Amino acid sequence: MIVIESNAELNLVKEIKDSTNPFRCLYVPFSKVKGDYEDLIPRFSSHVKDFFAKMNAKIFVCSNKDVFLLTRDVYRKEIATFLSTLNQKLMPDSPPSSLAILFERDINDKDLISLCRTRIEQQHKERLEQRKRELKKQEEDRKKKVLKTEITETHVSKIPKKRAARKDVQLLVIEDDILTQRLIKNTLAERYLLAAAKDGYEAITQYADTAPDVVFLDIGLPDASGQDILRKILKMDPEAYIVMLSGNGDRENIVEAMSSGAQGFIAKPFTQNKLFQYIEKSKHFIQKNSKGDI
Repeated sequence: MIVIESNAELNLVKEIKDSTNPFRCLYVPFSKVKGDYEDLIPRFSSHVKDFFAKMNAKIFVCSNKDVFLLTRDVYRKEIATFLSTLNQKLMPDSPPSSLAILFERDINDKDLISLCRTRIEQQHKERLEQRKRELKKQEEDRKKKVLKTEITETHVSKIPKKRAARKDVQLLVIEDDILTQRLIKNTLAERYLLAAAKDGYEAITQYADTAPDVVFLDIGLPDASGQDILRKILKMDPEAYIVMLSGNGDRENIVEAMSSGAQGFIAKPFTQNKLFQYIEKSKHFIQKNSKGDI
């Protein structure tokens, strides 16, 4: 007797297609039986071994504990006897024999293959859903970690002083897209000091370090929402001048950003003039310009 526990349905389909010998396949959906039976499969295997000791038998154990018992040279009468003793040996209170389905070569093999393929497709969907849940959980964990990033009060208190003491205009571009970063740098680097951050964590730490006069902040960041980073920076520095960037210029994003304290919203693709217009509207730019330092 052979017990196959890995990719049971896939291996069973291969076995059926590769074989030219007659067979009978008994499907026992143990997943439908109520109760907690930790040693169910070993006891079932032991029962099969005792009953079909002189016959070739293979047990295909599915991930949900359903089993396919593939036998050769066995009569229907023997299958019926096996099922009648199954409950006594395994679980008298929850009879699996009444749920069992018998498939025969050349009569039901197409139905058996169809059942296996349906189960394989369902397992594939379940794995995809599980992966989506895992990715979502990882994304939420990253977001929580970023938003918990703390800058010391001493460091925060120096932001306004650092900005006021600097003569040149400092920009901070928070954007994970390299091409967009490069476009902004090529447009603005010759005229202004320019720092860049590619994610939420760098955005928070770079803001505290550079005390920028103008921030261009992308809505979609890899580790946190741009909206959340907007609120985080404004909590750290209520005088922050932040302009949002996004390829999705829908009204909902604009309203949320503006209500949270953003000074403007630029939809991608944007022009150089749009960037300059927002820079020159910044109160920090205006203050420096009024002093004749620009």
